[in-house]
Amino acid sequence: MLSRWPLKLLIAGSAALCSPVLATAAGAMEPAPGSTAEAAQPADDPALEAQLQASANRFMANWRKHDMAALSNDLAPDFLFVGARGIRDRARTLDALDHCDLTAYELGDFQMRRLSAQTVVLIYKVRHDMICRGHKVVDETLNTDAFVRRGGSWRIVVTTETPLQAS
Repeated sequence: MLSRWPLKLLIAGSAALCSPVLATAAGAMEPAPGSTAEAAQPADDPALEAQLQASANRFMANWRKHDMAALSNDLAPDFLFVGARGIRDRARTLDALDHCDLTAYELGDFQMRRLSAQTVVLIYKVRHDMICRGHKVVDETLNTDAFVRRGGSWRIVVTTETPLQAS
């Protein structure tokens, strides 16, 4: 189980990192602060959190099946991945996923924060076993997915992946 204190710091840091990207990504779709549309969005939305958790699980299942069309559909055209090896755009991320065979995975410790009516951050722990370009990799990470609602669908615009130290 993750400690709440580091998770609160990670949420704050992720929000600060993602804010400029999300502000640009949401663009004109964002309701004015204090408007009725903004006020109507609950800060705590269990139904949306369940939907995005299911989306994260579906993403992993699609990766395991190498369903690149489904993976591509989940990622916004301007998607960025931030990890230990730097920043990758959507095309490079999809290529990397296509060259890894995901043999097992487990997701847990989900936390969601709604930043606005059109933007949500989902943080969760990932354990994956995979073979990438002939090398077996088993790791645990803390992922942060920033979602923006466009055309009625939630798309991932930024994913950060932070390696967790073995306990």
